[in-house]
Amino acid sequence: MLSKYSFEHPVFLKELGRGLGKYILWELVKQIFAQASAKKKLILIDAPTLYESKFLQFACFPVIVIGSEEGVQVQRMVKTRGLSEEEARLRIKSQMPLSEKKRLADIYVDNNSSP
Repeated sequence: MLSKYSFEHPVFLKELGRGLGKYILWELVKQIFAQASAKKKLILIDAPTLYESKFLQFACFPVIVIGSEEGVQVQRMVKTRGLSEEEARLRIKSQMPLSEKKRLADIYVDNNSSP
């Protein structure tokens, strides 16, 4: 499985992101323009790696970060995605730390409790 290999090999994951990033960004820009052309007043973007993109964060306002403690994240990923705890932790560690995202966010929503 490519995702398992990617998260186990951070250098490969970085190269994969570098290679796919421009295509993902291009598709996102197309979708934003399509929604704006349709006179949408609110456009929501789900972007777990928003800050890592180094560009997109400046096009978004407000930036709302919804986060939970690592243990809660791991538990949810195991339950909903069928990942092992190790796989879940590797995915979490591949992203910017939540503390940094909280610092950069315009709004932070604590999501440690159940729905």
